[in-house]
Amino acid sequence: MTDSALGMATTCGAYALENTKAGNAPIIDKILRAGMIIIGKANLSELGGSKGFGIRTGWSALGGQTQSPYVRGGFAPDDKMLGHSAPAGSSSGSAVSVAAGFSPISLGTESDGSITQPAGRASLYALKVTVGALSTRRTSPQSPITDSVGGFAKSAADVALLTGVMMDQDYTPFLSKSWRGQRVAWVDPAVWKLDTGVCEPVESVRQKQKRRAADRCPKSFPEFPGQEQLEECLISQTSDEKRHQILCSIRATAKDNGFDKIFAETKSEVLMGPLDSRVVTIAAAAGYPCGVVPLGYADNYNGRAYGVAIVARAGEEGKIFRAMSAWEATMPARKAPPLLRSAERGI
Repeated sequence: MTDSALGMATTCGAYALENTKAGNAPIIDKILRAGMIIIGKANLSELGGSKGFGIRTGWSALGGQTQSPYVRGGFAPDDKMLGHSAPAGSSSGSAVSVAAGFSPISLGTESDGSITQPAGRASLYALKVTVGALSTRRTSPQSPITDSVGGFAKSAADVALLTGVMMDQDYTPFLSKSWRGQRVAWVDPAVWKLDTGVCEPVESVRQKQKRRAADRCPKSFPEFPGQEQLEECLISQTSDEKRHQILCSIRATAKDNGFDKIFAETKSEVLMGPLDSRVVTIAAAAGYPCGVVPLGYADNYNGRAYGVAIVARAGEEGKIFRAMSAWEATMPARKAPPLLRSAERGI
């Protein structure tokens, strides 16, 4: 939410909130006090993707379809939720705004993959901070155990500076640009892969990722999604006690039997794995911070970008920035999006 003095409505992409304005979210007040200038708001998956089933990532009734600057021809109408032409979501507009050059940095919110996945598809550096470390008041709430805030930029240093402003910490000492002294665990992509229901597997792309890592509603949207998820919330019979038990079970499974077990067995500080996997979902369930670095470009899908996720324990964002900095210093530089041809610009 942003105050009416900033001249922007807070809609979550929904016509029901088309002209809504309210007081600033605490995170907005913080970055304004730091001297930042807010130049605009970005499109997103409507209501954070929680309105109904079948909604496309990066699509909202008010904003239409967010398009990746790396994918010529735009989102394919028959593609899956996280298909190769999709910008991912729900904070896709925030990622695209930086990748396309409209802003040097941007903010987003995430419950499960809403910052990390769009960052990978936009060839950016990004970080979702530890759940609970920053206030999510007056943002789009989804889940008390996974909601958090984070930033996007074209370099590890810029993400570190932005995160430092939000967290009142100096992360620059972690930007060592070296792997020396770091202990990193890698997940097996064959085990942590995405379900075929959200992204069609392509063996050539998977092999390329594996090799490099081991280093009103528009008429053009015919299947207009409903609002089943919102309606189900109204009729839910789950008691508060049962809901609490479920949340505790999810958190314990993700932490104790997931990342904490890996960290203990490998004596590693961070865990890395392809974004085209379930790494970010398990990190969200654990409440752990999750960063993103660019990895490569799928040449058989119009050059769409893909990235790597970096996870650390709660409160250890600095270790992620150390790995981010080393990655940036030792990997090939990220590529800018291809320039649009005159016909594509409508000239």
